Amino acid sequence: MRTGEASKGFNLLLLDSKRARMHAFVHGMIADEYEQKIQTSIKKSTYLTDVIGVIEEHDPIRKIRNVNGVIQSQIKFKITDGSKSVQVTFWDEFAEYFAEMLKEETMYPVILIIGSARVTLWREEVILTNVGAATFYINCNHRSVVEIRKMIAQNMFSKNKLANEGKRCATIYMVKDINNLADNFIESHILCQVKLTKFQQVKTWCHPICTSCYERVHVLNNEDTCSFCKRVVPYADKKFEVSITANDETGSIVLILEDREVRTLMGKTVVIPR
Repeated sequence: MRTGEASKGFNLLLLDSKRARMHAFVHGMIADEYEQKIQTSIKKSTYLTDVIGVIEEHDPIRKIRNVNGVIQSQIKFKITDGSKSVQVTFWDEFAEYFAEMLKEETMYPVILIIGSARVTLWREEVILTNVGAATFYINCNHRSVVEIRKMIAQNMFSKNKLANEGKRCATIYMVKDINNLADNFIESHILCQVKLTKFQQVKTWCHPICTSCYERVHVLNNEDTCSFCKRVVPYADKKFEVSITANDETGSIVLILEDREVRTLMGKTVVIPR
């Protein structure tokens, strides 16, 4: 100040539920009055951050039943900066919109910027998730994206973990050719065109999985229990798994359709009434 006395104030960034941002400043003349209120609010605040990273391989969006019995959309994946990875979980409409935008993307690996991500801690693991003010940008025209793209080209990322379309194959195989493929095709993605002829008769077309690690859970003392997480899973998710017989003009083959494939065919998710 001109009098030579020290002055203080607060710079604030205000966010609303529509992701609109506005800068605010609390002048020094009234800063003392609001300082205690601001410090008290900080203890209850949700801490947000902007983050950039490359999307690693991930599962598709899915439906889960939360602890209150409400069905929610959820997509989980990890992003990496080449040295470390962090878990990201998007929920509900934000997750659905992100999944749709991801389908339309043609440039791989995908570089993602998340604006105003909420930072949480679960079992000593940092997890980023969305709040009302969160937003995202996929492969946007930003200098940080350009720098990461250069790092990828210089093999500074472990490419076997990055989400890409390189595993997709344009060659259509016949059933007889699939039966004669070598061992190096194990876990490879191939295309074939067959007719579904028979579903195996089983007691159930789905199985329960852990909502944390996605491993199959087992019933122990009448409770769904995850042996990997070593915990009871009170609201285990359900995933389809159906065995079928399919054929073309060259022969027949047994296929296992997992959750995404069955949901694509049926247009439904597994919901077990309680």
